[in-house]
Amino acid sequence: GNRSARDREQDLVHQTESPVLKTRSSVRRESVKLVHVDGERYDLTFVFSSAVDCVVTVYFCCVELLSTAKDTPPVSFVTDDDAPAEPASYRFSAGAKQSFPSRACTLDFSRFADDELAGRGGGFHPAVILIEPEPAADEERKSFAGGRREAQITYGRFQRNSRGEVAFVPTKQCLLFDGRLFCVEDIYGYEDAEPADDSERDCVVCYSTLKDTLVFPCRHICLCTQ
Repeated sequence: GNRSARDREQDLVHQTESPVLKTRSSVRRESVKLVHVDGERYDLTFVFSSAVDCVVTVYFCCVELLSTAKDTPPVSFVTDDDAPAEPASYRFSAGAKQSFPSRACTLDFSRFADDELAGRGGGFHPAVILIEPEPAADEERKSFAGGRREAQITYGRFQRNSRGEVAFVPTKQCLLFDGRLFCVEDIYGYEDAEPADDSERDCVVCYSTLKDTLVFPCRHICLCTQ
């Protein structure tokens, strides 16, 4: 009965195991851009980092499907057969601040309808960039067919200005971990995971490993999994 509030707080800390969220692969939201090639054609470019080998999949004019079923991915994206651009996947080795290759993904906006540029609601997204750790060979089926567990997803739309130029406009960014989606806007320190000063990218405890772990309930990304 005479125990202080501080003592009771410490008991709560020791009794509560905070969940952690790992983000080993990420795309810099502000780096996603369109580079004009000629006419109505533009290259999609962005900067990404991954602590492990990764897969980047780009979808256009797709519908997002969410599922809680055991044998289906928590989130997936479906495009129509007549979509103006087909989805494509690209594999990359681990590395920080990598540039998505020029001409790897070229879009012809003469094939896009107005509502395909700006979006039409109902789970429809003009553009989605999904980056995830590349699964080990023996986990390929599980990771892609039955249960994608870790990924970062960047959503966006396209905007045409008065001169007819097209730009990419990010709309949101989410992290998928252990079957749950988290909105990046609700995560503190995520945008600083790759600052200009490399020393600020390190775990605030060991200062020797990149921070990749999100702690609840405060929702700060500041630690490593080690």
